[in-house]
Amino acid sequence: MTLHRSLALGMAALLAWNPIPAPPAALGVVVGADRAHLNSGAVSEGATVYDGDHFSTEAGGMLRVRCDSTTLDLAEESDVIVRSRANGAQSMEAEFSRGTLVFRAGQAAALEIAALQALIRSDGDAGTTGQVSIVGPKELRIRARRHKHMESPDGP
Repeated sequence: MTLHRSLALGMAALLAWNPIPAPPAALGVVVGADRAHLNSGAVSEGATVYDGDHFSTEAGGMLRVRCDSTTLDLAEESDVIVRSRANGAQSMEAEFSRGTLVFRAGQAAALEIAALQALIRSDGDAGTTGQVSIVGPKELRIRARRHKHMESPDGP
C-alpha cells in the first residue's frame, strides 16, 4: 500500500511540474475559399486560422480570412503566412510573399504586413483599407485609404 501511495504522489508531482501545454489560440476563421490551400491541403470556408498558417491560392482562386477587426483577401496565385503579433494585443501580422493581398483593418494597430523586406502598417489610429501587390522581385504596389470616423448627428 505504501508503494502505491508513493507512486501516486510521484505521478501527481510530475503532472503538477510538467503541465500540458495549452492548445494554440485561434486567430480567426476562413470565411471564403475557392481553389485555396492551407499548408499543403485544400482549405474551405469555416476552417479555423492559427498562428503560422500558410495560405496560397491557385490561378482563378481566392481566399478570405477574418480575424477580429481585420479581413484579408488573397487574390489568385498568392501566398501569405499569418501570425499573431508578439505584442500580445488583438493584432496580426501577414508575411506576404506572392500575388495580391487586399486588407481591411478596423484599427491601425490590428495589422502589419511584411512583404519584400518592407513593413507596411497604418499610421495613426484610424482603420484602413488597402491592397498590396508584388509585381516583381523588388517591386511592390501599395494602395491604402484610411477610414474616416463618422460622427452621429447626436454628437461623437
